[in-house]
Amino acid sequence: LVTVGANGATFSTQDATTWTPGTSGTTANLNAVQYRNSVFVAVGDSGTILTSPDAITWTPRTSPTTNALTALAGSGSGQVIVVGSKGTILVSTNSTDWSTVVSGTTNDLYGITYGNGRYVAVGAGGTLLSSTDGSKWTTLASPTSANLRGIEYGSVTASATATAPTVATFIAVGAAGTVIASTDGTTWTARPPIAANDLAAVSYGTRFVAVGSAGSAFTTEDGVTWTPAVTGTTQNLNAVTFTVLTAKSIGVGYEAVGDQGTNLTGF
Repeated sequence: LVTVGANGATFSTQDATTWTPGTSGTTANLNAVQYRNSVFVAVGDSGTILTSPDAITWTPRTSPTTNALTALAGSGSGQVIVVGSKGTILVSTNSTDWSTVVSGTTNDLYGITYGNGRYVAVGAGGTLLSSTDGSKWTTLASPTSANLRGIEYGSVTASATATAPTVATFIAVGAAGTVIASTDGTTWTARPPIAANDLAAVSYGTRFVAVGSAGSAFTTEDGVTWTPAVTGTTQNLNAVTFTVLTAKSIGVGYEAVGDQGTNLTGF
């Protein structure tokens, strides 16, 4: 498990308890990291792109932009897409060489995911973009004008019964508890706000988990009714992921990170 942060900070762990700092070689704020094409890829301010095979030693990669980079996603085929400020979208097939593509927007983009054969990116003012190939992007009708900060693809239950079928669903979250959902990634519906808290990120493993300001965290099985989780912190939570840690006796769970080095584990 790897996390990144302000002033080029990188940390990795095998057990979500003991964290080892890496050497990033940059003082730029790092905003996101994923494992793609057998390397960790971290992106951040001023167009920063770094890769590492071990999350300890990082190599800077030539970036075609100086705009802030905020999130990344991959299709599983080797293609990686990075989004950022001013509508920036970058594409790579090897995590080393990067090029820009036309997004069709100048709005800041904050999140991206892949599912149902398409990428969906979200951003300022309710921005929604979709692409099936990572190169040609379409602006989608949005049911909100709130800033959308995170997006994830997973499954929700069709009803509360234990035997209810699941439905593949995109969920995006944002300012003032905003939640919107789509089953195909193109037609979106507003859901009731979770709470007044700004939401920064959402992840899926066995259920959707969203995190945000003042230590807020919420879970849902059906994508409509969200249950608050007790986090024990009032620090803003900025990211959450579902992970597998071989050093954990249970092995799988959620990790959330936030301001002032906050890290929380739910296994």
